[in-house]
Amino acid sequence: MNGLGDGSSLQNIGISFVVRIRSNYTPLSLMLLVASTVIIPPVITAQPSFAQLVPQKEKVVLTAIIVQLHTNRDIGKTLLDRALTNLKMMYPNLDIQLKYLEYPYNQLQSQLLRILNDTKASGSVDLISLEISLDQIWLGDFAQKGLLTDLMNYTKNWGRQNDWYDENWNGGIYGGKVFGIWAWTDIRGIWYWKDLLDKTGVTPDSLKTWDGYIAAAKKLNTVLRPQGIEGVHLTGVSHSPDLWYPYLWMLGGQILKMKSGHPTKDSYWFPAFNSTEGVKAMNFIKRQVDAGIKPQKNHFFGSEFLNRKQSNFNVNGRLGIKHS
Repeated sequence: MNGLGDGSSLQNIGISFVVRIRSNYTPLSLMLLVASTVIIPPVITAQPSFAQLVPQKEKVVLTAIIVQLHTNRDIGKTLLDRALTNLKMMYPNLDIQLKYLEYPYNQLQSQLLRILNDTKASGSVDLISLEISLDQIWLGDFAQKGLLTDLMNYTKNWGRQNDWYDENWNGGIYGGKVFGIWAWTDIRGIWYWKDLLDKTGVTPDSLKTWDGYIAAAKKLNTVLRPQGIEGVHLTGVSHSPDLWYPYLWMLGGQILKMKSGHPTKDSYWFPAFNSTEGVKAMNFIKRQVDAGIKPQKNHFFGSEFLNRKQSNFNVNGRLGIKHS
């Protein structure tokens, strides 16, 4: 620093300032670097700093509500954290943070209604996982109450509707509007260990009918059970309705259907599951028990099948076959 006699001084402005200018205005960078020695009047005492030149990021907090999958906490958060990383890369000018809320399924509906009603005006809940967190059977009720956002325009611009099966995509529609997009779902099918079926002489084709399935179960249990392996999985009481519904639908039955002739209403939802198809569906569960298939007391969501404790996974396995 050199004095000028009049109280002024020559001062070199920090390189951080020059670098910032150069990054945005390359043609002028050399000129500004040369001119970085300037006359500073004595009344100027503050020193320019890089922190003053960089604007603070706007803080954005996204609130997500996910179901707690039994004893496994934060499973949904793992997925959201990955998405959050991508979102931050897309919007580097924002300080995006995630507020993660998790509730067990048996508390979820009441908690969602409480939180969404409390924050309806502020709109402070940004994401609810559809299919498990906001169960698809609740979507119409939540949409009717004005608790969900119409995503129709967003999905049109997004253009990825065809990535979903029609049944899954339609599960997020109410009143002709898109209120949800399924994050994940499940599907009923049969999984089996081929080597265990080969050992017992059971062919995969024999599992295509329920009569063949029960006959295969008897063979599998006869050979595999002495080895500590259950031939076939049967979901226990706590989750048996989850399989009874598909049996009902396979037989052409319904859970509910709209009927007219109610004594006090023009139309009403009739419990159609209490029908011939419903009884047949329940009877098939009994047939499995009668065939020697042991209902599983605890639900492990397939881990026993993966550990080869069961040969058949009727997905919903020590299992050989499991279906769901």
